[in-house]
Amino acid sequence: MLYLQVEFESGRIMKYLICYIALSLSLISCTGQSDSRAANNKAHNTDQISIIRFDKDLHSYIKDPSESNLTGLKNKYKNFLPAFGRVTINNSDSYRSEFYTRLRQYFSNQMLSKIYDDALTTFSDFSSYEKELTKANQLIIENFQDQQLPFLFVHVSGFKENVMVLPGVISLSVDKYLGQNYQAYKQFFEDYQRIQMQPNLITRDFLRAWILSEQVKAVETPSLLDEMIKEGKTLYILSQLLPDWEETNLISYTSDQMKWCTDNEKDIWKIIIKKNHLYEQDYQIINKYINDAPYTATLTTDSPGRAGIWVGWQIVKAYMTKNKASLSQLVNTASQQLLKDSGYNP
Repeated sequence: MLYLQVEFESGRIMKYLICYIALSLSLISCTGQSDSRAANNKAHNTDQISIIRFDKDLHSYIKDPSESNLTGLKNKYKNFLPAFGRVTINNSDSYRSEFYTRLRQYFSNQMLSKIYDDALTTFSDFSSYEKELTKANQLIIENFQDQQLPFLFVHVSGFKENVMVLPGVISLSVDKYLGQNYQAYKQFFEDYQRIQMQPNLITRDFLRAWILSEQVKAVETPSLLDEMIKEGKTLYILSQLLPDWEETNLISYTSDQMKWCTDNEKDIWKIIIKKNHLYEQDYQIINKYINDAPYTATLTTDSPGRAGIWVGWQIVKAYMTKNKASLSQLVNTASQQLLKDSGYNP
């Protein structure tokens, strides 16, 4: 997916385009030890998921950079801070005072400061998300052999990576969820990108990050089929963890886009096969089917973007219906075998 990464320096805005394969997220996987409170996926109370407000704690320090606030920030987020610094200020040395000086300078930009304030106002209360995630977490425990969600943080990055994944921690950048009509988005993001920047998608994206980091493993040299099935598995699991959600919200399609795919499913499949793209490993071709875009370039300008992902979802649905498989069986079935066992033939 094409993301606009924005860095704020000395009052200027510098734009960088970075390409990602992910459907709607760019995942930053960080090595090293997790915070002591997030040592493993089973460390917290399964009765209630609570979202940890790194965004508020950092903001408090920026507004009042006292020694006590700094000490509290370091103690609470000792191992998250280096990863956060690498994403925002390209500096992970959180043991040096310069690190915190640069963080304050970064967030002192007038525009970014306004975005930060808007994010805190929009997300003053996460209780509705916590309730959804608590229900989903119980379904994870039931379906994945007592696995569960890790600690969940939120941060503000300045329109940089949506998601950071560390051992025992997933964090979302909430400044990317201020609503598709948020004024500041319009100069940086296209319409097709902003449709995925809705507040209600926070729950989905926490779960999606967990699925991709813990369950649906990427193939080292993937084909188009591998990528389609990976995304199809992810969407299917999301549908089971969020059973009350409309399918359009799971994939971030409009009803018209979903209808177009349904009406043209047979033709989409024919084009993939006719062009010998199913086992293609060229990312330039793969990206045309799965990356966020105004339309799927291998099809027609009438198509929605990411049509290959939608087809992958249909293959997975067919597999699950025909084989009555569990979610654990699903994640462990290779793409080629899954396609064969699905009997998919629209």
